[in-house]
Amino acid sequence: ASRTETVKSVYDKMLNSIKEKKTAPPNAWLWDFIAKCSSKEDIELLFDMLQKLRIFRLSSLRIHENFNTALCREVTKACVRVGAIEYGKKAALWRHNAFGLTPDIGSTHHLLLYSKQLNDVNLLVEVMKLVKKNELTIQAGSADIVFSICSGADRWDLMTKYGKRFVLSGIKLRQSSFDMWMEFAAKKG
Repeated sequence: ASRTETVKSVYDKMLNSIKEKKTAPPNAWLWDFIAKCSSKEDIELLFDMLQKLRIFRLSSLRIHENFNTALCREVTKACVRVGAIEYGKKAALWRHNAFGLTPDIGSTHHLLLYSKQLNDVNLLVEVMKLVKKNELTIQAGSADIVFSICSGADRWDLMTKYGKRFVLSGIKLRQSSFDMWMEFAAKKG
């Protein structure tokens, strides 16, 4: 069986648990599901299941809390792994989502690192807009990744824009961030 068939079988098992047995499927099944995703189609099934689980948790179990941030990070990693970035943004960055995911900056870093890997400045800008819109707390590690992307793409405008945002947010920049900023400034003259 291909991995996609394996994902479909886990999806079907989980759906049977929710619909027929009216019980929450074991957490291990969800983690297994995430680990086995190998295509955008698998990720679509995953998000469909997350939405069904969210509804089941709310209606049958009266659990109003989102899934934990560790799950969100794994979902984001799976999205990045298969190139399903639109879904990754939903997992990592949308505070109000129908999937019960809890976005955090650790998940966001997976998207930023993917942007760096591809040298995709547009993805960086999109991610940073969503970080701001969803009021996620940025960290010193965020600055390292962002500055690295800006420097690699020769985008001084973005380096200064995000540098100001980091400093005004009260983030204590790491020495590596300062070094990158100063090297880039020296290069620019």
